[in-house]
Amino acid sequence: MLCPDGLHFNPNARWPEYACGYPQDVPCVGRGITQPANPTAGCAHQYGYFPSPVADPNDCGHYRICNAGRAIEMFCPAGLAFNPVTAQCDWPELVPTCNVETYIRYQCPPAAIGRNGNPVVTNHKYEGDCSAFYSCMNGHARILSCDTGLAFNPVTSRCEDALHVHCEAKSIAKYY
Repeated sequence: MLCPDGLHFNPNARWPEYACGYPQDVPCVGRGITQPANPTAGCAHQYGYFPSPVADPNDCGHYRICNAGRAIEMFCPAGLAFNPVTAQCDWPELVPTCNVETYIRYQCPPAAIGRNGNPVVTNHKYEGDCSAFYSCMNGHARILSCDTGLAFNPVTSRCEDALHVHCEAKSIAKYY
């Protein structure tokens, strides 16, 4: 028997687990060649996660899932980018094809070094959304958000009770 195009046989699968899985979950190292692709108009393989050919070049979070040869456009959660190597959403700086500053639309200030010799993490205001903020780690910007009921206070650079944080944003903005 063969797994559907784009999936690999998992020799470790036990009933009732499905015996075929995505390549990122079931590497096919040293087991011969995979079956030939059975592409459709929108998919290189019947099953899999792929960069989207219709994505804006600056939108690193847009990708495509192929399910039975049908293309479904998908988006990573805010602030994450699709990593074609791992077929998962990842921090943008870990995706070689992503221009982080263009995608995140923010450039961190130069990383400061603390007394212990480690880079200092700094947080910065995200315009248009009171609960979101940029967290700069080693010079890389990551979009994070406060828990429900909290808002980012740019004075203290922390999430605090939303009732005590002055915020001019009228609505939640799209993070990218």
